[in-house]
Amino acid sequence: MPFSKSSKRKGGLAHSNPQFAFVHCNSDPSNRSKDDGILQSTIRSYAMQYARRQKRWSTSRRITPEMVAPTTDDASSQRKGTTLALTVPFRNPSMDKSPPEADNVMKLEFYEKEHETGVCIGCSRPLKPRVFCRCSVGSLLASNSVNGSSYNPHPWDLPVLLSRKLISITGSETELLSTFFATIGPRFLPLDARHQSSLMEGWYSACLSHSAYMHSLCSVAAIHLFISGKGQLRDVIYHKMRAETYLKMNLLDPTRMQDESNIGAIFNLISVGEALLLPGITNGEYRKEDCNERVIHLNGLRHLIGLRGGLSGLSSKCLRTFILWHSTAHALASFGDPYMSFIQHLTGPMNTLSPVDELLRDPPLNPMIRLCCRLYISENLVRIVGNSTQFVEALHLWHARKPDCLDFLDLINWSCDIIQRLLFHLNSNPTRRIEESLAIALIMFVTRASEMVARTIDPLRFAAVERLRGSLLSVPPEEWAPAEDLHLWVCTVGALSAPDDDESSWFVSNCYSVSQRYLGRGKAEFLDRLRGCLWIEQTMGRKFRDLWGVMALKREESLMLAGDAQSCSQVPIQTGIVIGSAI
Repeated sequence: MPFSKSSKRKGGLAHSNPQFAFVHCNSDPSNRSKDDGILQSTIRSYAMQYARRQKRWSTSRRITPEMVAPTTDDASSQRKGTTLALTVPFRNPSMDKSPPEADNVMKLEFYEKEHETGVCIGCSRPLKPRVFCRCSVGSLLASNSVNGSSYNPHPWDLPVLLSRKLISITGSETELLSTFFATIGPRFLPLDARHQSSLMEGWYSACLSHSAYMHSLCSVAAIHLFISGKGQLRDVIYHKMRAETYLKMNLLDPTRMQDESNIGAIFNLISVGEALLLPGITNGEYRKEDCNERVIHLNGLRHLIGLRGGLSGLSSKCLRTFILWHSTAHALASFGDPYMSFIQHLTGPMNTLSPVDELLRDPPLNPMIRLCCRLYISENLVRIVGNSTQFVEALHLWHARKPDCLDFLDLINWSCDIIQRLLFHLNSNPTRRIEESLAIALIMFVTRASEMVARTIDPLRFAAVERLRGSLLSVPPEEWAPAEDLHLWVCTVGALSAPDDDESSWFVSNCYSVSQRYLGRGKAEFLDRLRGCLWIEQTMGRKFRDLWGVMALKREESLMLAGDAQSCSQVPIQTGIVIGSAI
């Protein structure tokens, strides 16, 4: 809501609390009235303006039965004051099949007062909760819903369940939001194969009542379309600047500063800013300014999350997972410390990890832990290995669809926690090369296990692949002798994670040299040795079959070369004898 005059006189909030004005936009106090005008024009009721232009009596609070004809036999339900908060169902239009009337779908008016009621945008009649109007627009919406019902349980076609007044959204913004929630949103959650995400419920409702959040989501969708060749860069910049303007106003208001939607808006702006830094997006223009802007937004994100007591203080599990995942991805790309973490007091003992003695008493965890103990791996890393084994067991149950108590968001958070612990172990402790190889292989495995099933190559693993190759080159093969299966697993994970270039060929050759004695016994025994360590068939089975085919072909070539060499070594001897006898 806009600033009151009393707040302006009392405070100069921008001067008394300058640490909150960290959004990169113009914060000149002389432009305060202009910003207020923008905010007031944005939240102005579109439906009331439309009704005043068409029918003056439609804005009156005293609606008679002659003015409004009931659409159903239950005429008593059309009287005023029948509902406290209206719920009008609608279907979010897609970009390719969006009718002209769909632009007006989201321009409906909601009221919080008991004596007020919403009106249909097509005929200006009062609307009943969860009932479509029978005009042309209402019939169109009803036909686009599932089975023509008034309530659509599909996660991408939820009705609006809000008690706050909605903001005005244009048709182009509707298309961008539709693109985000129908195309971009599902890709953010790789383990959500059953579509159990509450992304639509929480984020969609928040963006319909929060201007900064809405424009930030539109900017994310616009940059996605621009990179795909279907959008324009000006749409990205426009929604990004609008989001920054509304966000600055919210942060200068103490009553709205700690709203969780502000955190989501800043996170979206960080994502857009990083996308603008990609090669070929802005052709090198404003690159320095964008870098400074990202630092400002990142500091603001840390500050607001710190005011809520950390990531655990966020009520939105999706937003919490996205921020943790984003922080882990940046740390993994540079092998540095994450800017946001669940881990508290990392310098102390990790109380959430089980002791080694307890891990050795657990039969499912026994093989991997015993192999690590044979190599005299440090206790801290062995405990992380045990935690990773428990994570793999939970993933097996998740893919098997057995328990209903598992939450895929918790699994993603678990994977990020393991990766961050491994990165901290590598950066804080002087480790041996063999421990470094095991830790990097674990990072690559957990990253691959928590990705989409159909995804084969992830750029996040490139830095880890290069570092794993350097570690394996520094470890002599004799040092792996007490745990050959663990050596085979590390080389296989590197071969499965490497891109299709020289790195991949090197890992395939290394994996082949380690597993020569197992290749002749068949793929089943080879897989059994890998499953004795850590293995996810759903995400690694197809890539392993390709790897097995390459190694089998390599084995056949080596056998053929060995046979040719043996035959060639015998031919000169026989030829010499014949020639001597001829002489």
